Amino acid sequence: MNFSTSKPTPHKVYKELVSAISDPIERKILAAIPRIEEKISLNDKHEDKTCGENPQGLVDWVRVPSEGDPSPELAPTQRALALAKVMKLQTRLARNSRRASKRQGKHGRRSKTPHLPPEIDSVVTAAHVFRFVCLTSQTYTITVGNVFGICGNTCTVLNTTVSSWASTVRVKKVTIWPALSSSASLPEIAWYIPLGINKDKSLERSLPGGVTIDAAVSSVPPKHSLGGDWMDATLSASNLLSLNGITAGSIVDVSVVFTLRNNQQGLAFTVASGAVGSPYYLYLDGSTSHQLQPVGVPSTH
Repeated sequence: MNFSTSKPTPHKVYKELVSAISDPIERKILAAIPRIEEKISLNDKHEDKTCGENPQGLVDWVRVPSEGDPSPELAPTQRALALAKVMKLQTRLARNSRRASKRQGKHGRRSKTPHLPPEIDSVVTAAHVFRFVCLTSQTYTITVGNVFGICGNTCTVLNTTVSSWASTVRVKKVTIWPALSSSASLPEIAWYIPLGINKDKSLERSLPGGVTIDAAVSSVPPKHSLGGDWMDATLSASNLLSLNGITAGSIVDVSVVFTLRNNQQGLAFTVASGAVGSPYYLYLDGSTSHQLQPVGVPSTH
């Protein structure tokens, strides 16, 4: 118990003692010991004592009722026993309070027993790295629609149409593993910037004669590029990136995050062959040129 160091008054000490038993559970336990009265004995021999510096002095101030006398002063041993029980009770309840706090989560709620089911996202989101092999050395322009096509489709019209599974897409990273070439220049990944909000910048890396390529060229969408955020089907015709100077035999990895169709619709692509209900992954450069062939998945063009 923490009491003021100033000379206590009957009402002040009584309020401080009762504050320790304000909880209903505490009161039930306290009912087993004598009730503490608000009357205080301030004898001359105790006037120089303070509750803060000498808690044992409080024993000499506490009066409790007994049979035959409404307010006799108890013997020091009895008063010490009564006070010790109160202090023990306070310690026990503080320990129980800490245990109760550990069992509860944030904002006073139990972490393992929520009142209502938590909010979830009903749209399925998937992430995957799609791999392609370059069949012809040239520069390729990749559109948003091409990215929809590589994320998977189902044939809906025999040898005519496939429909994409994705409703929105986002490109995280593009990596080119160049094939051996006599050219001294490495392939380049260029991102299209809408609205012209971008600094004029170009990073070039060349190889001296006789040096073979032993490292990949990778790039992530710049902050203000079209690929820097989620894209839906309305942007299908927009240019997303360009693969410059890529040679035949090179490997291209495209890391994509996409959502499966739920609220928004995907795209439909025209193909030359396809069985109804079968899954197909389209070429990275689309079904027209189809020179960046998917690796390890069923494809058509």
